[in-house]
Amino acid sequence: NALVASNGARVVIAATTSIGSSSSSNTLLLSGPGTVMSNNFPGGNSGQAAIMIGNAAGANYNRLIVSNGAALYTHQASAGESVVIGNAAGSVSNAVVVTGSGSVLSNVGGILVAGYNGGGAYNSFTLADGAKAFGTYAVAAGRTGTYSSNNLITVTDTGSVLRLSGVLAAAANTA
Repeated sequence: NALVASNGARVVIAATTSIGSSSSSNTLLLSGPGTVMSNNFPGGNSGQAAIMIGNAAGANYNRLIVSNGAALYTHQASAGESVVIGNAAGSVSNAVVVTGSGSVLSNVGGILVAGYNGGGAYNSFTLADGAKAFGTYAVAAGRTGTYSSNNLITVTDTGSVLRLSGVLAAAANTA
Protein backbone atom coordinates (compact mmCIF):
# COMPACT_ATOMS: atom_id res chain seq x y z
CA ASN A 1 0.00 0.00 0.00
CA ALA A 2 1.26 3.46 -0.79
CA LEU A 3 0.31 7.11 -0.67
CA VAL A 4 2.38 9.24 -3.03
CA ALA A 5 2.32 13.05 -3.07
CA SER A 6 4.56 14.65 -5.68
CA ASN A 7 5.11 17.56 -8.07
CA GLY A 8 3.95 20.30 -5.71
CA ALA A 9 1.03 18.44 -4.14
CA ARG A 10 -0.20 19.47 -0.66
CA VAL A 11 -1.49 17.12 2.05
CA VAL A 12 -3.00 18.61 5.24
CA ILE A 13 -4.00 16.39 8.18
CA ALA A 14 -5.37 17.32 11.64
CA ALA A 15 -5.09 13.90 13.29
CA THR A 16 -2.53 11.15 13.80
CA THR A 17 -1.05 9.89 10.55
CA SER A 18 -0.33 6.19 10.87
CA ILE A 19 1.77 4.33 8.33
CA GLY A 20 1.39 0.64 9.08
CA SER A 21 -0.80 0.89 12.13
CA SER A 22 -0.93 -2.88 12.43
CA SER A 23 0.18 -3.96 8.96
CA SER A 24 3.42 -4.22 7.01
CA SER A 25 5.08 -2.85 3.88
CA ASN A 26 3.21 0.47 3.65
CA THR A 27 4.79 3.64 2.25
CA LEU A 28 4.10 7.35 2.40
CA LEU A 29 6.25 9.10 -0.22
CA LEU A 30 6.56 12.88 -0.50
CA SER A 31 8.67 13.84 -3.50
CA GLY A 32 9.66 16.95 -5.39
CA PRO A 33 10.00 20.68 -4.81
CA GLY A 34 6.86 22.33 -3.46
CA THR A 35 5.38 19.04 -2.25
CA VAL A 36 4.31 19.61 1.36
CA MET A 37 2.60 17.56 4.03
CA SER A 38 1.41 19.38 7.14
CA ASN A 39 0.24 17.45 10.19
CA ASN A 40 -1.24 19.46 13.07
CA PHE A 41 -1.98 16.90 15.75
CA PRO A 42 -3.90 18.26 18.74
CA GLY A 43 -2.12 15.84 21.09
CA GLY A 44 -3.10 15.34 24.68
CA ASN A 45 -2.87 11.56 24.93
CA SER A 46 0.24 9.80 26.11
CA GLY A 47 1.47 7.29 23.56
CA GLN A 48 0.18 9.22 20.57
CA ALA A 49 2.17 11.26 18.12
CA ALA A 50 1.52 13.27 15.01
CA ILE A 51 3.06 10.61 12.77
CA MET A 52 3.50 6.96 13.70
CA ILE A 53 5.35 4.48 11.48
CA GLY A 54 4.95 0.82 12.48
CA ASN A 55 2.59 1.24 15.39
CA ALA A 56 1.99 -2.34 16.61
CA ALA A 57 3.65 -5.72 16.96
CA GLY A 58 3.91 -7.21 13.49
CA ALA A 59 3.83 -3.77 11.82
CA ASN A 60 7.09 -4.18 9.89
CA TYR A 61 8.87 -2.63 6.91
CA ASN A 62 6.79 0.55 6.79
CA ARG A 63 8.38 3.66 5.28
CA LEU A 64 8.00 7.42 5.32
CA ILE A 65 10.18 8.99 2.62
CA VAL A 66 10.65 12.73 2.10
CA SER A 67 12.77 13.31 -1.00
CA ASN A 68 13.89 15.59 -3.79
CA GLY A 69 12.99 18.88 -2.09
CA ALA A 70 9.70 17.85 -0.45
CA ALA A 71 8.81 19.00 3.08
CA LEU A 72 6.99 17.49 6.05
CA TYR A 73 5.88 19.81 8.88
CA THR A 74 4.48 18.30 12.06
CA HIS A 75 3.14 19.98 15.15
CA GLN A 76 1.96 18.42 18.36
CA ALA A 77 0.17 20.77 20.73
CA SER A 78 1.14 18.84 23.86
CA ALA A 79 4.67 17.92 24.86
CA GLY A 80 5.81 14.72 23.27
CA GLU A 81 6.95 13.09 20.10
CA SER A 82 5.90 14.31 16.71
CA VAL A 83 7.41 11.31 14.90
CA VAL A 84 7.49 7.78 16.35
CA ILE A 85 9.11 4.95 14.40
CA GLY A 86 8.56 1.33 15.54
CA ASN A 87 6.21 1.85 18.44
CA ALA A 88 5.83 -1.65 19.89
CA ALA A 89 7.84 -4.73 20.73
CA GLY A 90 7.70 -6.80 17.57
CA SER A 91 7.61 -3.71 15.36
CA VAL A 92 10.64 -4.28 13.12
CA SER A 93 12.52 -2.47 10.35
CA ASN A 94 10.34 0.61 10.01
CA ALA A 95 12.04 3.71 8.63
CA VAL A 96 11.88 7.42 8.03
CA VAL A 97 14.21 8.64 5.29
CA VAL A 98 14.67 12.33 4.51
CA THR A 99 16.92 12.65 1.48
CA GLY A 100 18.00 15.20 -1.07
CA SER A 101 18.90 18.87 -1.04
CA GLY A 102 15.93 21.00 0.01
CA SER A 103 14.12 18.10 1.68
CA VAL A 104 12.95 19.02 5.19
CA LEU A 105 11.34 17.39 8.21
CA SER A 106 10.41 20.08 10.69
CA ASN A 107 8.61 19.23 13.89
CA VAL A 108 7.79 20.84 17.21
CA GLY A 109 8.16 17.63 19.21
CA GLY A 110 10.72 14.87 19.24
CA ILE A 111 11.76 12.00 17.00
CA LEU A 112 11.53 8.66 18.79
CA VAL A 113 13.01 5.60 17.11
CA ALA A 114 11.47 2.55 18.83
CA GLY A 115 8.50 4.00 20.62
CA TYR A 116 6.53 3.79 23.80
CA ASN A 117 5.25 0.24 23.98
CA GLY A 118 8.43 -1.76 24.45
CA GLY A 119 9.97 -0.35 21.31
CA GLY A 120 10.94 -2.41 18.33
CA ALA A 121 14.13 -3.49 16.64
CA TYR A 122 16.03 -2.35 13.56
CA ASN A 123 13.95 0.80 13.14
CA SER A 124 15.69 3.84 11.70
CA PHE A 125 15.71 7.56 11.01
CA THR A 126 18.05 8.67 8.20
CA LEU A 127 19.05 12.09 6.87
CA ALA A 128 21.06 11.99 3.65
CA ASP A 129 22.22 13.92 0.60
CA GLY A 130 21.81 17.41 2.07
CA ALA A 131 18.42 16.94 3.76
CA LYS A 132 17.56 18.73 7.00
CA ALA A 133 15.52 17.87 10.08
CA PHE A 134 14.58 20.11 12.99
CA GLY A 135 13.05 19.10 16.31
CA THR A 136 13.17 19.19 20.07
CA TYR A 137 15.01 15.92 20.62
CA ALA A 138 15.84 12.57 19.02
CA VAL A 139 16.11 9.24 20.84
CA ALA A 140 17.22 5.93 19.29
CA ALA A 141 15.65 3.60 21.85
CA GLY A 142 12.21 3.13 23.32
CA ARG A 143 10.70 4.84 26.33
CA THR A 144 9.68 1.63 28.07
CA GLY A 145 10.44 -2.07 28.05
CA THR A 146 13.46 -4.12 27.18
CA TYR A 147 12.64 -5.13 23.62
CA SER A 148 14.18 -2.12 21.93
CA SER A 149 17.42 -2.97 20.13
CA ASN A 150 19.49 -2.10 17.09
CA ASN A 151 17.59 1.11 16.35
CA LEU A 152 19.51 3.78 14.50
CA ILE A 153 19.67 7.50 13.78
CA THR A 154 21.95 8.30 10.83
CA VAL A 155 23.02 11.68 9.49
CA THR A 156 25.21 11.32 6.40
CA ASP A 157 26.54 13.27 3.43
CA THR A 158 27.64 16.87 3.02
CA GLY A 159 24.98 19.43 3.86
CA SER A 160 22.74 17.07 5.85
CA VAL A 161 21.71 18.67 9.16
CA LEU A 162 19.92 17.39 12.27
CA ARG A 163 19.21 20.43 14.44
CA LEU A 164 17.74 19.78 17.89
CA SER A 165 16.93 22.21 20.68
CA GLY A 166 17.26 19.42 23.24
CA VAL A 167 18.68 15.93 23.73
CA LEU A 168 20.16 13.46 21.27
CA ALA A 169 20.31 10.06 23.00
CA ALA A 170 21.02 6.45 22.24
CA ALA A 171 18.67 5.25 24.99
CA ALA A 172 16.06 6.78 27.29
CA ASN A 173 13.87 5.50 30.12
CA THR A 174 14.38 1.84 29.25
CA ALA A 175 13.77 -0.58 32.07
